Amino acid sequence: MQFWLKCSIAISLASLGVGCASPEDRVVNEDHQYVNAQDRAPLAVPQGISSPKGSQEYVLPEVKATGPVGEALDIKSPPQLFTLASGSRLDDKNKVNKIWFDRTNVVLDLERFAFDAMVEFLTFNEVKDSTVDEQNKTVTTGWVHQTKEEGFWLWDDGGKTLSYRFATKQKVVLGGAAASVEVKLIGHKVGSKDVPLSSLSQDFINRAETAFLNDYIFHYQLMQEDLMRKAKVAIDSEFNLALTQNADGNWGFHSAKSADIVWGSLQPLLQEVGFNIDDVNRSTKTLYLTLAEKDSGFWSSLWSDDDAFEVSLTPGQYIVKVHTDEQRQSDIIFYDKDEKPLARNMMRSLEEVIGKAGRKLELQL
Repeated sequence: MQFWLKCSIAISLASLGVGCASPEDRVVNEDHQYVNAQDRAPLAVPQGISSPKGSQEYVLPEVKATGPVGEALDIKSPPQLFTLASGSRLDDKNKVNKIWFDRTNVVLDLERFAFDAMVEFLTFNEVKDSTVDEQNKTVTTGWVHQTKEEGFWLWDDGGKTLSYRFATKQKVVLGGAAASVEVKLIGHKVGSKDVPLSSLSQDFINRAETAFLNDYIFHYQLMQEDLMRKAKVAIDSEFNLALTQNADGNWGFHSAKSADIVWGSLQPLLQEVGFNIDDVNRSTKTLYLTLAEKDSGFWSSLWSDDDAFEVSLTPGQYIVKVHTDEQRQSDIIFYDKDEKPLARNMMRSLEEVIGKAGRKLELQL
């Protein structure tokens, strides 16, 4: 009985050991064994049979590998800045600790925006006790912490905290059209222990500075995208139709938006002011309309909508076309049934009611 009990315990412990061993660990441990590979012994062939002559191209060298192998081998890609932000570019001298930004449509005050992005980036990451020199556009950061996980067990803390301090310097050129941000590592700690910078390799310093800059560039882009969204909302919500004369001398409504956007909003607008849509030609962005005679009977006046929009044009058939100008903006031209453009006074009679109806419907025009 004791014999079988001991066997069961031994098997259970062996199973537990196998279960706890990570397949990844086994692969890593065996991964460097290729350096011990050797050629097989020559084939033994019977007398009277010629030995095959193989190519010498695949003969393994006898010299053993030198240097770190296996678990001690640490292969890393070169440190690389990423131009994650719109308008960002690498330094022409290939400095890994310097990034350039160009002014964009939404970032007009580049000097102010780039510096504010740095300060907000540090605040977002809860970096405390930074020294900010707004006049000279320099920052000496507090400790930037990074936790490196090393433990296997869930209850094993095993990790260590790496801390860095940086000095950043911003420079603006070309009258504010371009700005550079350069960073320098000025402090390093492992846990609570200070590490002399003189003991760090240049590769380690480059990686620390590049990692900090990449995180800053990403935060810069997030702030820029927020401006882009706000600008788009402002443009889309603005009803900016204006009565004007186009290049052909015809009077119509001009929109700063593209013909595709205008075309999508034009049909509900015209229906709102009393037109019936008879036919549509999407390829030429043309609408064929009918303006019906207003019913002035008693019952129609009783049930009429006081808030309805009515155009003061003669009832009949009309044609509306959306044209694209040289700036890829849009002109909305009204024609009579014979495709003659409506005169200026007739378009003026449409101006107020079209504007009120468009704002009511919150159309993108």
